[in-house]
This record gives sequence, C-alpha cells and structure tokens, in this order.
Amino acid sequence: MSWWESQRRMPKGLGRVDIEVWRVQARLGRNLRSELTTMELLRDQQGGGWKLRSVTAA
Repeated sequence: MSWWESQRRMPKGLGRVDIEVWRVQARLGRNLRSELTTMELLRDQQGGGWKLRSVTAA
C-alpha cells in the first residue's frame, strides 16, 4: 500500500495548511535520448495558478 493511501489526513479547515504539490518529469525537446528533468510545482491557493518550486536535471 502506498503512503498516500494509508496515511491519515486532518479534515479540511481545522487549522492545518494543505499544499498541492506535483512532481513532473519531462524530456526537453523531441530528443528521446535527452536526460529527464524533474520539476516540482506548487498550486497557489489564492490565485489558483502554479509556481515552480525546483528543477533537477538527471
């Protein structure tokens, strides 16, 4: 079982900040031999947009 399926979460609105984070991996350009780049994106809770938190090239 994965951690996100077994870990208990606090109900929304009880004082804990919940942040949506996505980790995305992509190859740059159309070159299938290019290295994977990993990007972490955070959802802006106020504006609804996304912010780039980090970028790591393999």
